[in-house]
Amino acid sequence: MTFEITPISTFPPTLEGAAPPKFIQFQWEGVNIGDQRVATVNFTGEIQATLSVDRGRLTLLAKNNQRAAPGAVALALAGLQPAVVIPNHVILLLHGEGTDGGTTIFDSSPYNHNPPLTQLALTTSTTQFKYGAASLFFNSGSGSYVDYTPTSEWEFGAGDFTLAAWVYPTAVDATRRSIFDYRFDGSGSGTSWAVDFTTGLRFQVGVTTAGGTLFTVSAGSLTPNVWQFVAFVRDGNTLRSYVDGVQVGSTSGLGTAPVNPRVLTSTVRVGRRNDGSQNFSGWMDEVYINDTCLYPNGTTFTPPAGPFTP
Repeated sequence: MTFEITPISTFPPTLEGAAPPKFIQFQWEGVNIGDQRVATVNFTGEIQATLSVDRGRLTLLAKNNQRAAPGAVALALAGLQPAVVIPNHVILLLHGEGTDGGTTIFDSSPYNHNPPLTQLALTTSTTQFKYGAASLFFNSGSGSYVDYTPTSEWEFGAGDFTLAAWVYPTAVDATRRSIFDYRFDGSGSGTSWAVDFTTGLRFQVGVTTAGGTLFTVSAGSLTPNVWQFVAFVRDGNTLRSYVDGVQVGSTSGLGTAPVNPRVLTSTVRVGRRNDGSQNFSGWMDEVYINDTCLYPNGTTFTPPAGPFTP
């Protein structure tokens, strides 16, 4: 998803304790944007620039006589007023908060995917929750799920990403059940990414090489009727699966191949496969998707000790 940002900085006629700048330039990731402003005496007034970006670092370069004026820089940055705040890397964040039996499923990510595209028989529940006072209840008999339109922020390309959630499954058996699903079918060309389980966990990512190659991590398992933290990441060339902060499996060989973009009529779905099968049974809490690898290198980590904070 691309954002338009118009950074604006206004300089007063005098800057206490600092030499007023004569040379001013906005930079995005070290590259000049907008016009360079040079004053023959001391610069006063407003400078701005407009750009379209996905994400990155905005800086304001201010110099006096072509030498950095630290005081001026500090004051200039303090006065910086971006018209749009560039969001962090959280694409979806479902805290699962609400009343018992509530039907509002709220996305707290900066992308504000509200309301969802589809919400079928999914409610908030106070019967079980990991953090806060409620969680998401998936009734497999009713085929509960929530899904979202696959707009550009879901397209990870060759970049890293993380799929994570606290899960409390009430059924772990030979029936396959879905946690995350973004695919049209189970082929290499028909899958972007998916997480499901029977008595073992399975993490799949489809990439665009050779007409569609499907990479699979089949490792680890879930325990019924207890809370467990699961995370699935692309970490460069490698896919990794974690349960309660411990890597349970991995596979490598992705290289720089991009993940398949949106495939036909698929949606980004939680709790059910796109073809209407594999219904999750139980509760999920603190469900989030991030377009960075939050848990790299197979290193053991402590699962989040509270609600996920971007």
